[in-house]
Amino acid sequence: MDKGYHLILDAFSSDAAKLNDGTVISNCLEQIILLAGMKKIGGPYTNKYTDCPTKESGITSLVMLAESDAAIHTYPYKNYLAFSLFSCKAFDTDKIIRYLKDELSLTKIAKRTLIRGLAVIDSR
Repeated sequence: MDKGYHLILDAFSSDAAKLNDGTVISNCLEQIILLAGMKKIGGPYTNKYTDCPTKESGITSLVMLAESDAAIHTYPYKNYLAFSLFSCKAFDTDKIIRYLKDELSLTKIAKRTLIRGLAVIDSR
């Protein structure tokens, strides 16, 4: 990999029920992979975690890609989600964000994009 692209989102939703639905979250990842034109090689692997107190409960879903991976972690009781898409293939971040905003009723989004693979440590 010469260069990798990493989109990281922290977001809030007005619809906690969507964030607490494993099928909705899995389907989102499937659609994101299609929108980004990437190749899925595993998943989505989706798990619902229940914690006491419930504030840490939520859904984690991961898709392994030929290009790298995509993940969503939700915390419905906080109306919060974390999203990550890492790829050696460039993709349209705005298209991905628009889709997630519409599909998961996102109200506030903090976006970070990283170019990875450029800083190589020479171990010689």
